[in-house]
Amino acid sequence: MNQKVINFIKKIYIVFFSKKVFYKLKKKKYIIFNKNSKDITFFFKKNFQILPTMSQEINFYILFKIFFKFKFATLDYYKEYILSIQPKNIVTFIDNDLIFYKLKIFFKNIRFVSIQNGVRLESPLSSKVNKNKLFCDLVCLIGRQEKKFYKSIKTKFAVVGSILNNESYKNFNINRSKNKIIAFISQYRAPENFLFKDSDYENYYNDNETVLLPILASYCQIYNLELVIMGCCYENSNKNFFEYNYYKSILDRFIGLKWNFLYKKNNYSNYYFLEKVLLVVSFESTLGLEALSRGIKVLRFQREIYQYSKNSWIYNNKNIKYFSHNFDKEIIFKKLHSILSKNRHYVLKSYNKINLSSLIKLDASNKLLKKLLFN
Repeated sequence: MNQKVINFIKKIYIVFFSKKVFYKLKKKKYIIFNKNSKDITFFFKKNFQILPTMSQEINFYILFKIFFKFKFATLDYYKEYILSIQPKNIVTFIDNDLIFYKLKIFFKNIRFVSIQNGVRLESPLSSKVNKNKLFCDLVCLIGRQEKKFYKSIKTKFAVVGSILNNESYKNFNINRSKNKIIAFISQYRAPENFLFKDSDYENYYNDNETVLLPILASYCQIYNLELVIMGCCYENSNKNFFEYNYYKSILDRFIGLKWNFLYKKNNYSNYYFLEKVLLVVSFESTLGLEALSRGIKVLRFQREIYQYSKNSWIYNNKNIKYFSHNFDKEIIFKKLHSILSKNRHYVLKSYNKINLSSLIKLDASNKLLKKLLFN
């Protein structure tokens, strides 16, 4: 299908299916860009306004204003929205939203701050198409190595870590060996009923779990450990039924296996559970790195779909015992034995040979980010 036709269909889809509102906007000091940035609203108390994308919500008060000015572009809508609120700062937690970086050039006196919401395996923005067209005052990174993925943006950088991990972190003194839990971090991709989807990608993405999980289940059975799947869908989500049954279909054949599924109850529930586990197993999830920053033992795997990723730190010879792109049962058993036999301080020392802060920074209570946002 022609790309212009696809873009036209998408615009029609947005107009018909996005929420419609009509109200005049009030002045606020902060704009939170994109409704999916709501996880960072706890920083700003009451002095903020969320600016939804047009696919999330259309304000007809703003729409009429730009029509009367004979302006019809998407950027014109966002510009008018911002002019109505007159903020000092615009902040987003959706760091791969192109529109956000296209707006800065029109507002030189407003500070634009982008906060990275997850580790990257490839650039979230196209450097070729958007070269010299994207601007931001500050991009806040999870770790130093992430900087290379934002080359197409003219900006300054600050390494602040993962803000939800930082906000929930306390220096626990827990004997994790008593719990005998191996936690697997789900990155389940549910089949979507949307107009535009890539079901082949979803199937391929999930296929890696069907290889790794039976090996973990066998290990837990042999050594009398509990296997807990840490779900990525929220407890009240319409997708959690599919996520649970997907893992149930893999693990039910292991008679006598002690396993459980942990629903995600809120933004912080998975972080609190991390403090109870003996070992975390994950693919490329951000939560796996966040666990590592807390001093928890982590064994990470790389999917074939990311085999040629530029994020080459995963193969670093200094930490290869804690990473794998090999799904051979014997090799995985050896790695599990190795990491479980080491104490936490030994594991952290090994990671710090490659400087753990380059992967992810830990800043309890987000002291640095709060200073950057409010000073």
